[in-house]
Amino acid sequence: MNKQRQVEALAKIEGYNLNPEEVVDWQKPEIWQEKDGNLDFKRNLPDYLTSHDAMQRIVDGLSDEQLNLYFHALVSQEKVGISCWSHVIRATPEQKAEAALKALGKWEESK
Repeated sequence: MNKQRQVEALAKIEGYNLNPEEVVDWQKPEIWQEKDGNLDFKRNLPDYLTSHDAMQRIVDGLSDEQLNLYFHALVSQEKVGISCWSHVIRATPEQKAEAALKALGKWEESK
């Protein structure tokens, strides 16, 4: 799954939708703020693949069953010689993203 598709899938999980009127813009209605009588919304998606904070919001939304799948997906990325707990604790945002998408059944294998 390429990086752009990962970011888009994670954004949809967090409630962002592609604005059909402006194909390049993403919006999340809950983050609209009124500025001088006009609605303004965040146009940039969170940087899920480099931000631990952005990925923590995704992980916090997982059910207990999904957390179990998330943990196993992280452990399956383990490198030889590294304990599974160490790998889980030191996981990068990109590794967390892959594990979360797999836990939620949203991961697509690259062709």
